[in-house]
Amino acid sequence: MGTMPEAELDAKNRSENERAFHDAIATQELSQGTFRVTVGDQFIPWNMKFYFDILGQCLGGLEQLNGMRVLNAGAGQGHLSVYVAKKGAYVDSFDVSSRSVEFSKALAEYNGVAERIDARVCAFEDLEYPDSSFDLVLGRGICNAYVVMAGNSAE
Repeated sequence: MGTMPEAELDAKNRSENERAFHDAIATQELSQGTFRVTVGDQFIPWNMKFYFDILGQCLGGLEQLNGMRVLNAGAGQGHLSVYVAKKGAYVDSFDVSSRSVEFSKALAEYNGVAERIDARVCAFEDLEYPDSSFDLVLGRGICNAYVVMAGNSAE
């Protein structure tokens, strides 16, 4: 058996560490069973409000999301996916953490938008969507994935 090139091994270790880290966070959140509404006057996670506000400014109003097909890259626990779905978008989301995707699905169900969200476990490098599949691509805290991909493609 041959050995894996060092750069590829580093990327694999990084992905496994990231997956384990986010699985642990989502496991804790799932055990608490606290799912909240993320729209209107209801609870908005403190670390997401900024992104919701910026998204509205970029689009010229959040009503623009109605009917859009949106990809939420590195969706984590799905707060952004649920928020966008509540505004009328159809969302495909992915994350490397299976526990985060599980939380995301539970959050979508709790908020009544499960039929608008297709959440799956996947890594950036494994995406297989045809070109022009989405009206909007969103991601939060995902720069590390871009750096890894850029580093691999430059070799």
